[in-house]
Amino acid sequence: MTAAVGIVTPGGLDTSGADPGGVYQIGSVTKVFTALLLALEVVDGRLTLETRAGELLPALDERPVGRVSLGALVTHTSGLPRLPPGSGGRRSERARATPTPTSTNPRCTPPSVP
Repeated sequence: MTAAVGIVTPGGLDTSGADPGGVYQIGSVTKVFTALLLALEVVDGRLTLETRAGELLPALDERPVGRVSLGALVTHTSGLPRLPPGSGGRRSERARATPTPTSTNPRCTPPSVP
């Protein structure tokens, strides 16, 4: 596992430890932010849990995902797969080929990733 940092500032993007052009899975941390932002939009009356994804993203309107409600997306009841087809599961080929760093300090040793 490799650490990476990206900081967005008014002056631009500063990255360290990762290829800025790379594609990475960001994990579950975004679920909290996404749900909170949706809740704020619902409370303010700009969206409802019944709003369809296709209403917000017209490019999806003719696809099955366009018919899925925001409520179904945030409660994981949409029926969509956990990961898109061809995403390589938890780790990509590139990530599997990258050696995992080691440390003698147990607090700095990353967990093993299958």
